[in-house]
Amino acid sequence: MKLITMSPSLNDLISYMQQNPDKFSDLNLSVLEYYDKNENEYYLGGQILITKDTPITDELIEKVKNINSDSLEPCNMMEYISVGIHNERFDNIQKIIKRYLQYI
Repeated sequence: MKLITMSPSLNDLISYMQQNPDKFSDLNLSVLEYYDKNENEYYLGGQILITKDTPITDELIEKVKNINSDSLEPCNMMEYISVGIHNERFDNIQKIIKRYLQYI
């Protein structure tokens, strides 16, 4: 049995959500599917490359927030849409982590 952690990895979140789907039914979980479809790595918030087993710590979340706040404005519509999609995924993963931490 895996130890439940305060800084869950993507794999931890997916496993816990699959065991407790009723606790996440009101959240958009498509971000988990999106990140999980990659081999073993994904870009958290579209910014930091981590593995599916890397704990998503407060420090990592802050790094992504800092990168996002220091970024230049998108220069065209495609970039604008891409940034918006990554920001939405990042918001969703934070909501999922918050919910996870409420129940562990």
